[in-house]
Formats: sequence, structure tokens, C-alpha cells
Amino acid sequence: MMLASRYFETILGGDFPHAITLRTRGHVTIPVDEDLDSMIILLHIIHGAGRKVPRQVSLDELSKLAILVSKYEILSTVEFFSDTWIDNLQRGGLPKAYNENVLPLVYVFWVFDRPDEFRDMTRLAQRETTENLEDDVGEMPILHGIIDAIKRDREFAIETAITIVQALIDRYMAGQAICDSALDDELRYACDSMVLGCLMTSSRKIGIWPKPTTPFAGKKFKDLVKAIRGIRILDVCNKTSSRRWNSHGPSPNCHGLEDSIEASMKNIEAGLDGLALADYPKEP
Repeated sequence: MMLASRYFETILGGDFPHAITLRTRGHVTIPVDEDLDSMIILLHIIHGAGRKVPRQVSLDELSKLAILVSKYEILSTVEFFSDTWIDNLQRGGLPKAYNENVLPLVYVFWVFDRPDEFRDMTRLAQRETTENLEDDVGEMPILHGIIDAIKRDREFAIETAITIVQALIDRYMAGQAICDSALDDELRYACDSMVLGCLMTSSRKIGIWPKPTTPFAGKKFKDLVKAIRGIRILDVCNKTSSRRWNSHGPSPNCHGLEDSIEASMKNIEAGLDGLALADYPKEP
């Protein structure tokens, strides 16, 4: 046990009570209050009884095993079997959208050092959870740093997406003429007013005008970005073919606003790409 586990090496060595008992009596009893079936599986691995170790386990069983592997620090001992368990689990498919399995998988992939899968699951959590992420954690011993990072990244991405639209509204509210496609000042004013009205009406409809504050209650980044992409912007210039030209050539959709919003949303999505496992090392 001491050779396989740093935990047992520590408590059975030095001057710990269990170590003293072991030295004086030649044996020691260590109470185990964890899941007994999972503990037996790990003991089979430690003692080389590989034929008694299942090659396939459920996510619930794998989560229990991960808790014990983390507590007793025996990853290197069980790594062959853990890779088999995870590979078999993946054959059934990992979640493509956030559900009750994502956070247990985050923990499993953190314990068993699976960086790609860890990034995939934390990406789902970043993009598809609300401010109530802790409610989903339950008793799963996920590092606070991981949960805090997911929440921070979610809030930053939502803040940035809303700010993109807010900046457009502020620009059109400033009063300076923006349209350069219409033929006269009145049409330019009408065009800018129509764009502003569309931005404000659509933003109010999807709940980002007036601008909400953190932690953006009830909002999921994925749903918000979809709603922002759905904002319909109308202008006066593109209503008649004779006014679809400005000083730079053909006038793009709504003065390029829809393309600009789409490009901004893609940039935010690219930055919300899950967590790096290496940033969350296990305590020595």
C-alpha cells in the first residue's frame, strides 16, 4: 500500500499513530468510510489482481473511483485501468450540450489527467451555464479555482458581447451623422434613426437594454450570442437600389453592422474555449 499510495506512505510512516501501531504490532487497521465497492476495485489494482478489475464502469462509478484516486494519490498505479474506463465511456459519447454529466466529467478528467476532454467539458460549462453553477456542483469535490474560472470567463464573455451592442447604441445616440450612403441630410438622419431604433428595440427584447449587471442572472452565453446574432437591423439606404452606394463603393448590409456583430461574436466564442488542465495542478 505504501509503495502504491503517497497517502498511505505518509500515514504509515514517521510518527503518525497508524505508523506507530504498524511498527509495534506488525499490522494496523485503517477505517474506510468511502464507497466500499470502489475501494475494493482499487485494492485489486494495487495488489495486482487485474482480472478482478472491471474494464467498463458507469460515470457514477468512475466519479467515485476518481474521488478515491485523488484522496489516496494513486493515479500512476491505476492509470492503465483509468484510461480503459474513460475510453470505454467515451464510446458511448460525451455530452455535446451542458447537462448533469458535465461537471462530474470535469472532475474525472481533472483527476485522471485528460487535458483535451477537460477542455471540452469546461467549454460547455463556460458557454451554457447560468450564474448558479455552484448549485450543480453539489458534493462533487471540484477545485474552487476551476469553478471560479468558469464563472469568471462566462461573465466576461457575456459582458463583452453585451458591450459590443451597447457601443453601437451609444455611437448612434451621440447625434453625429453616421450614414454616408443617403443622398441628403434628412435621409441620413432617417437612416441613422432607423438603425438606432432597431438596435434599441431588439436589445430590449432580448434583455440587454438597459444594460444588465453582473452576474447576469439567468443568462447563458450561448443563448445570448444566438439572440444577438438574431438582431434585425433595418436602414433607409438599402431600401432603394439607387442608394446602395457610398463613397467607398457598394453599401454593405446595414452599413456593415450585421457583419461587424457576427465577427465580434466569433471572436468572443474563440476566446471562450475551455480551461487548460495544466493551470489547475493537484496539490503536492
